[in-house]
Amino acid sequence: MIEQQVLEALGSLALAAAISVAAFFVRLIRLHASVKRIELIEKLAGIAVRAIEQMSDAAGWSSKQKLMGALDGLRSLLKKQGISLTNEQMRTAIEDAVKVMKDANNDLLAPVPPIPPTPVTIQVAPPVAAPKPEPQPEQPPAAPKRTRKPKVSQTQAAADAH
Repeated sequence: MIEQQVLEALGSLALAAAISVAAFFVRLIRLHASVKRIELIEKLAGIAVRAIEQMSDAAGWSSKQKLMGALDGLRSLLKKQGISLTNEQMRTAIEDAVKVMKDANNDLLAPVPPIPPTPVTIQVAPPVAAPKPEPQPEQPPAAPKRTRKPKVSQTQAAADAH
């Protein structure tokens, strides 16, 4: 009887632990999905802001016109992704995207700090003298070349003798 009660208690405890672990993973998945959703919204807001900036440069739009255009563009991009936000949430996303864009432009325009000079040590090796040519031993004068007499055939020698 006591054994049966212990087994039932252990079973209930195991079930409660499994439910807790499952609930933890559900929250973790939701959190991950929320982070991915926020990253997507930030990316879409950046796209809308850059598009409006390019169009407004040529058209000479006011800040309010730019904001309205960015809101319309973001709303359209979010609708394609199946995401709905309030106007205030979209406005916040656009303002954040504008700040990111301005910060990026400021970083590009910021003066580059000079690179401090690096001391350079140059070691010059002493000049190496060219090797002196070895003296050549004196050679005796060349003997005059002998010329060979052409061989004369016997018939020609007999003809020359007469």
